Amino acid sequence: MSADSPPEADRLASTPHPRFNDVLYGQGQAERVFLDSFHSGRMHHAWLVTGPLGIGKATLAWRIAKFLLTDPSRESWSLATTPDHPALSRIRSLTDSSICLVRRTQDQKTGRLPKEITVGEIRNLISFFGYASADDRHRVAIIDSADELNESAANALLKLLEEPPPKTVFFLISHAPSMLLPTIRSRCATLLCRPLEKREFSLALENLDIKAHERHAELAELAEGSVGEAVRILEGGGLEIYSQLVALFGTSPGFKRGAASAIASRCDSPAACRLTSRLTAILLRRLALEGLGGRHGVEAAPSEDSLLRKLSPDLKASREWASTFFELSRRAEAASRLNVEPYATVLEILLSVDRKASEICGGVK
Repeated sequence: MSADSPPEADRLASTPHPRFNDVLYGQGQAERVFLDSFHSGRMHHAWLVTGPLGIGKATLAWRIAKFLLTDPSRESWSLATTPDHPALSRIRSLTDSSICLVRRTQDQKTGRLPKEITVGEIRNLISFFGYASADDRHRVAIIDSADELNESAANALLKLLEEPPPKTVFFLISHAPSMLLPTIRSRCATLLCRPLEKREFSLALENLDIKAHERHAELAELAEGSVGEAVRILEGGGLEIYSQLVALFGTSPGFKRGAASAIASRCDSPAACRLTSRLTAILLRRLALEGLGGRHGVEAAPSEDSLLRKLSPDLKASREWASTFFELSRRAEAASRLNVEPYATVLEILLSVDRKASEICGGVK
């Protein structure tokens, strides 16, 4: 990918697009679910590919697409494709006439990526189906991600799912399927992808040419089985940010506002704001688990264990932190949509956590 290539909404900037990835770790169960349907002779026409961010959902969808478009054998119980099949180069270059990718595309006037997939993208998909197929292969549509469809686009897609063209297979990638229209969900079979186990997580990082980090165990804790999350954390200096958050809240309740301001001041971009907000959310979730007695594993930062025990000593505290997690996650998402200044967003989140710590601990350090 050249430096002057347009941004791709469905790709991490420093990693190859999923259509170039021929290896998938940890999703064997989802692969078997699809292959069972394929071999039954009654393959479903629409699949909702779900699971957390960064665990291989798009790679799975593209892996199945390659399988369907390279003359799959009814005898095969693997999604692996012949490496030199001529269709693969066309699929990777997005020039194959039997596949259509629906995603947010760069605005030609502003050069920016919009926040939503518009109905225009679905109209392009309808036009794609209007052309006669050049051969007897399936036609594949990948929507990445369905969570980003605006209302008009979602309704237009629903009509396609209700009356699908012959030999068409839809893959809707979704990180939050509960937010989709119930009518869309009801017309899809589900391929559930799961967070990677530790060994699979390490192998997937190696496959991306990411060498083992000196704090690999801490990275694995924070990424929670998501390779995409691990890449974001490494690129954004997330391990250090999380250590700073633990040190800050180690002085809660009543931490010094200047210390919180110093962390917020480093959020000089929406990406930095999202990462710091996300790491704060991870800390809140770990606090909730601590109060339940369900947190296991290594410390993700120095002195984290003592912080978690202090701020979440019991079940009542766990419930408070769980509620705070959902509320602040919602607030961070709203701030992102409204383009609120990153510094202000992060500072208010940090102050809110400290206020909750004061409620739980009674203002006593």
